Amino acid sequence: MLLEVPSFRLEQITSYGRASPSNLWYNQAQSEWVMLAQGQAILLFKDQAPLHLNAGDHLLIPKHTLHRVEHTSTDAVWLALHFSDDTPAPHTTDHSTLS
Repeated sequence: MLLEVPSFRLEQITSYGRASPSNLWYNQAQSEWVMLAQGQAILLFKDQAPLHLNAGDHLLIPKHTLHRVEHTSTDAVWLALHFSDDTPAPHTTDHSTLS
């Protein structure tokens, strides 16, 4: 765990060539932005073609999207940001009406 606060969690994941168990589908309550910082990986999303990732590739996985890690290289390292996207947008001021 690199950083955790109430609204998000940032972590580094070293896969060491491991994959998800074949009967496990992640169904997370928070959205997740992931970046494969090093190595290669294959992600599976329920009822979709495999997604092949190389170092530098990143994607957003919306909450409750069924997915699993099918394969990782022995040197695969990820950055994962888990966050709640249920919070209302911050209040902004329309500066065009200010003089």
